[in-house]
Amino acid sequence: MKDREEALREQQAAQKRRKQKRTMKQLIGSQVSKLKKWSNTNVRADENFPQIIQQLRMSLSDSDYVVTKDKSSSLTFSQIYLTTLRHQDTTLDRLQQIYDEMLEVLSELLELQQEDQREEKDDGDAP
Repeated sequence: MKDREEALREQQAAQKRRKQKRTMKQLIGSQVSKLKKWSNTNVRADENFPQIIQQLRMSLSDSDYVVTKDKSSSLTFSQIYLTTLRHQDTTLDRLQQIYDEMLEVLSELLELQQEDQREEKDDGDAP
């Protein structure tokens, strides 16, 4: 009984996948045919560029997907990125300076502690 239900579910899932595939093929086919139709009727080799652009603008609808610009290659992005890198460099330089100062202070403290231990040891040895 469970095998029969499982087989029925698998069959329904396979039908659903086939239907989705068919729908996607139809959608892609219609988009390709629209593009072919547009390119055959609207763009001619003897037209100048501004006319081609104007025809392209006229043929676009609000629901069409259009990539307007790549954000990672824009001038603004590059400027912000370079500024950020400069700030990081400055921050790392400052952190390195702080680290060096801390290392200096800690080494002085260690030397003082060692001197104190030597003095205590010397005081303890000479009664």
